[in-house]
Amino acid sequence: MGRHHRMTSILIFIVAIFWGLVAGQFLIQIIASTIGLLIFLFALAFSRVSRKLNLIGFSAMFAQLILFSFLFAGGNWLSACVINYAQPTAASTASVGAFLMTMLYCGSRLPGRCLLNRLCAWQPGFFETQRDLATQDRVAFARNFRA
Repeated sequence: MGRHHRMTSILIFIVAIFWGLVAGQFLIQIIASTIGLLIFLFALAFSRVSRKLNLIGFSAMFAQLILFSFLFAGGNWLSACVINYAQPTAASTASVGAFLMTMLYCGSRLPGRCLLNRLCAWQPGFFETQRDLATQDRVAFARNFRA
């Protein structure tokens, strides 16, 4: 095995891990955006929160869904040009492992994000109150607000 081949293999392995991490985040974002889109869609019809705020939420979720779907599909297409997923190799195994670990980590945060969207869409005044908070504090605020 030549030096060039070893360096290429190492680079592919690193790219595979990176893609697994990013792909997991993209897929969780697609799931979160789809759930948020449905929450705001139903809220547009039935919530006491202003239609304008729910339309803003719906539009943001729709834009995120389109963006992350494109990134996920495009990234999978590009990674398949470099990583052979048809057979277990070090790169494909590392990529799938990183993907699964990221899905577990990011998936555990999904219920909090859904709660935040639900309260924004259905609880009058909540959207205005939470938007002044730091992004990392909003889910904790939603959990305390619900309790």
